[in-house]
Amino acid sequence: MASIKHLLTFTFCIFFVVSSSAQLQVDTEISTEQLVQDFLLGSGILIENVTVQGADVQTGMFSFAPESVGMESGIVMSTASASNLMAPGSFDDVPFGEGVAGDEDLIMISNLVPVYIGESFNILSANDMCVIEFDFIPLADSLAFNYVFGSNEYEAWVNTAFNDMFAFFLSGPTISGPYSAPAAFPNGAANIAFVPGTDPELPITVSSVNSSLNDEFYIPNEGQDDIAINGYTTVLTASASGLNVGETYHIRLAIADGTDTALESVVLLEEGSFSAYETIEEAFGPGDLDGDSDIDIDDLLDLLGDLGCEGVDCIGDLNGDGITNVMDVLFFLGLFE
Repeated sequence: MASIKHLLTFTFCIFFVVSSSAQLQVDTEISTEQLVQDFLLGSGILIENVTVQGADVQTGMFSFAPESVGMESGIVMSTASASNLMAPGSFDDVPFGEGVAGDEDLIMISNLVPVYIGESFNILSANDMCVIEFDFIPLADSLAFNYVFGSNEYEAWVNTAFNDMFAFFLSGPTISGPYSAPAAFPNGAANIAFVPGTDPELPITVSSVNSSLNDEFYIPNEGQDDIAINGYTTVLTASASGLNVGETYHIRLAIADGTDTALESVVLLEEGSFSAYETIEEAFGPGDLDGDSDIDIDDLLDLLGDLGCEGVDCIGDLNGDGITNVMDVLFFLGLFE
């Protein structure tokens, strides 16, 4: 019996040493379809027709991300080699020059930013693009997934033409928008990645989230500690509601360098977070939980109170997107899946 105890103790020690010394890893050898199916897809979603644009090394699976990133593993999409994230301090401004160019939707997205924030710069082109897109069928009426945007354009190139850009273009039977979509979706596409709480919705770029603007969503990292990117956002959530269960939708995840081909930007997509959920009305009951004829934050507090939660520690941003709203209820209910 003593020998078994010693063996267990020895095994635990080895595991502890490996875990505590683990550093960020990126694997760019995994196919894009496998990345989406095995590392992005969560619950309540069926996918098909996965395609990718860009060089093979621009996508990969990351793991052992530092705690400050807010997610441990998932998919990385980059405007250069995704593996650059593993080498703090080694990435310079040498142009990547392998990605495709010319996405007018991304240029339109990026050029909304100077208009919204009262600046005069313009983005002239989208370069070194990395695009993943696929069809999906939701098995519930709301979609959500978590992401982080980061860039080596921080902070020297804020409010300049070198405004690296990304967007999540969603199209489908209940979606309409000004951006292009496959022929099967004639109502166009909407961008579901934007700064939380903005109206009109402000796209996320180095010029719309930084140390001077919307800084509550920004994490500076110019020393490139543990991850080689100069700055990145907090974990944000892209979401859509009112989807038709069982019908086909399309999403295009895209990132590109703005105007030039230098300095890397990335989007990290949290592993297992691309999921479909029922709305709060269907998952829990009527949304107006406190009976005041409004569906608002007070209903979240009422829900938490019914579950025995008291005090200020229960009030807040449960899903980490920087705002407190009904998505926190959906996140809370998801903990019980």
